[in-house]
Amino acid sequence: GGDDGDACPEPSKMGWSACGGWWVDAPMVNRGSVVASCLPQLRSNFSLEGRSLFEVQGECGVFGVAVSPTGEVTRKSVSVAGAGENGFARWAAELRMGSLVLLALADASRELLA
Repeated sequence: GGDDGDACPEPSKMGWSACGGWWVDAPMVNRGSVVASCLPQLRSNFSLEGRSLFEVQGECGVFGVAVSPTGEVTRKSVSVAGAGENGFARWAAELRMGSLVLLALADASRELLA
């Protein structure tokens, strides 16, 4: 990476560059991310443009967030107890075309995706 003296890219610039000691991929708008970890406990965090949309701690399962083209946010959690009629595939099929979909699988089995 760069050093702390690196200037951040112009908002319209495209591509990777150093910014204050971090590498960033510009433009930095409409960026979504999911961070999933298992230590010290299971945790999934979904964010869009730097703001948290959904956080799950200590649960196994499949977790998702969808952001429609109009900005509507929907969330879905499916644990072992929630498989079947309330499954993840059904939720995904009902999303609006063009939605941004972020997923996390935290120690999840194949049955949870059905």
